[in-house]
Amino acid sequence: MAVHDPIRAPILLITDLSARCDRAMDRAAALAKSHGVRLIALHVVETPWLTKLADPTWRNMLQDSTEFAKQRLTDDPALADVDLTVLVEPGNPLEVIEQVAKTNHCSLIVSGTARDETLGRIVLGNTVERLARRTPTPFLVVRSRPFTAYQNIVVATDFSDGASQALAYARTVCPSTPMTLYHAFDQIAGIYELDSPTVAEETEALRARTKQFGQSTLGLEANKFPIVIEHGAADHCLPEYVKAHRVELVVMGTHGATGVSRTAMGSIAEKLLSRVQCDVLLVPHANR
Repeated sequence: MAVHDPIRAPILLITDLSARCDRAMDRAAALAKSHGVRLIALHVVETPWLTKLADPTWRNMLQDSTEFAKQRLTDDPALADVDLTVLVEPGNPLEVIEQVAKTNHCSLIVSGTARDETLGRIVLGNTVERLARRTPTPFLVVRSRPFTAYQNIVVATDFSDGASQALAYARTVCPSTPMTLYHAFDQIAGIYELDSPTVAEETEALRARTKQFGQSTLGLEANKFPIVIEHGAADHCLPEYVKAHRVELVVMGTHGATGVSRTAMGSIAEKLLSRVQCDVLLVPHANR
């Protein structure tokens, strides 16, 4: 099974320098410290027309943005003990983020998100959703204030290779945190046949399969992970489970270069980005 590299390469934080990005910045800083890696803080100055780069006024604006970003971030107490690089780049946000992540071999991208907004700066609107579809780098979307390291993590699974990669990567991010393996089903094979299983029977069968899935990915360590099987559509059941159990992080695979719509688990990832009220770690399929 191909897997993403552990957190040994830089973490990329994308920020619009507003207060709403502080939660993502704090989480990215904590992860960079705990893994002993460099944190790259990237602010993109969007340029609708590239000809603006030839305009002296525009160049002055870019220089002002660079100076402000460096002062804003280097003066922040949360970043005081972090190996920090601040980048301010002009261009299309998605393209710049992808290029910086690729050039620096980043192991993780971290971003905040703004609720109920469709336009705005780098982390607003559909930029996060579009990046989630496109990036080959694991992508952490932060919603909650990081008072401590993650304590309550759920890994959603459909038993695929992509889900196995997501579970394995989650252990590199949070190597000592207990995790719950979660699976929701809304169909039963052979439901119209006389000998079709009941919901209870299917639940027990899926519980055994989930245990086997965990063991095949992480070995005997997975035996200590709680397993939750729920009957219903995952994009409805999982947000309710997250709310009821105060889950802090949901981890999902996104299954390949074509993005979150490739398979059953991938098709709900985009919906869950807007429905779950906690942080979400999306792990794309590593084709190597």
